[in-house]
Amino acid sequence: MTEIRRAGDGSLRLERTPVGIAAEVGDIPYRTGLVRWRGDSFLPTEAEDGVRQPVAFLGDDGAGRALFLHAGRADRRVAS
Repeated sequence: MTEIRRAGDGSLRLERTPVGIAAEVGDIPYRTGLVRWRGDSFLPTEAEDGVRQPVAFLGDDGAGRALFLHAGRADRRVAS
């Protein structure tokens, strides 16, 4: 599960928690800050497995928020 949260200082934080089979085989949680890169795309401040995979906010949920988070694949917003 991937969550994006706004920290008290206004910065963005990405938290990825393994669930299901990923958790069962021992994947570990990944937490990092996000910095603006291009438009609605951000880069993690910490590499994961040696890579800083960009994440992008896509679409509009009708309330002015992104409908999808794309980080290698698109995940639909499920909570506010």
